Amino acid sequence: MSWSNLYFEALEEWEQSLDLEFTKLDEVLFMVGFHVGFTDWENGNLESFKKYIQQLLKTTAIEEKFLIKALVNETTDYFEHRVRNHGEAISLHLRTVKNPALKDKSEEMIDRLTSPAYYIEQELVLDSWKQIIAVKFSNNNMRNLENEEFKNRTKGLKGFAENLTPEELNKPVKEFL
Repeated sequence: MSWSNLYFEALEEWEQSLDLEFTKLDEVLFMVGFHVGFTDWENGNLESFKKYIQQLLKTTAIEEKFLIKALVNETTDYFEHRVRNHGEAISLHLRTVKNPALKDKSEEMIDRLTSPAYYIEQELVLDSWKQIIAVKFSNNNMRNLENEEFKNRTKGLKGFAENLTPEELNKPVKEFL
């Protein structure tokens, strides 16, 4: 198991946990992916997002744990924003309805945002996401991932100390780097 796999499993579980009318996974990937440079919107599905994240981890010095925890937090922030700023979103579209170029889209968004089902769905989306990440990213699971990472990083060092002479054992580590 890896940090990335846990995050992708959480997204898949979240998508399958609710029958959503107003919130779609591709929209979430668009908003969250924007912050890490994901721009494959034609194929903006979970598989292309996974490939992008894996490529990003291979080609940069970003630690997987850091990136995935950031993505989890950004996903949570996105869902919280939709609940917290619901009134502001309605107000924005009410102001833009006067613009002829934006009128049709604004009216469509006002209908969507003022639907009683919309706000209820946003709260369910947030609650569902928080429940899923509470389990997937529990302290125990994160500790297990950290221990696994530590073991993987130190595999190359196994046997290193046994092969050192007594004089080398007394040298500072920086002399070996």
